[in-house]
Amino acid sequence: MTRANPRRLAKETAKAAVMAAKRITTDKSELYLPRIHPTVVRSGQGAVCVGRRCVVGRGCALHARRGSIVIGPASSLGPYARLSTNDASIHIGGQSHIVSFSIVYGGGGVTIGNRVLVGNHCLISGLDHTYPGRESVALSPMRSEPVVIGDDVWIGAFSLVLAGVTIGDGAIVASHSLVRDDVPSYTVVAGQPARVVRSR
Repeated sequence: MTRANPRRLAKETAKAAVMAAKRITTDKSELYLPRIHPTVVRSGQGAVCVGRRCVVGRGCALHARRGSIVIGPASSLGPYARLSTNDASIHIGGQSHIVSFSIVYGGGGVTIGNRVLVGNHCLISGLDHTYPGRESVALSPMRSEPVVIGDDVWIGAFSLVLAGVTIGDGAIVASHSLVRDDVPSYTVVAGQPARVVRSR
């Protein structure tokens, strides 16, 4: 019979305490609990579920107003990343990494696949302003459309992905790009607005 390692047991107990305090759940496995930094802000009535071996870094904000946030196993949120839902949900697959200071707004729903890399200071938004007439944009209705990002996608730093966009598997978005149209699988896009520059 093997003895439990007291140091590991203490770490797992501390992780479980932080998760309980933040109202964050995980799958049924008690091994390899996610690491949730104590400074993480969690708000709203929606559910937040984080997979095994995930890391949620210093100062991250998880705002699940009414929708849900699901983060797959072995994924990570870098320091000060922010996920915010309205009525929709944000789903992040396994082994995906959203780097520091990036923001994901799930207004129309955001689905991010497996093994996706999102660089620092990116914005992915399922929510957008409309301007149907000459009235103030601040008083105009908002538009919600889903954003779908496939598997094995790399989104470079300081990029914006707007509502209604689908990025195909294996695509690369160059840094500082504005993605307002769909991106075909296994292509490289760049620019403002982003255009295909070559295939992979």
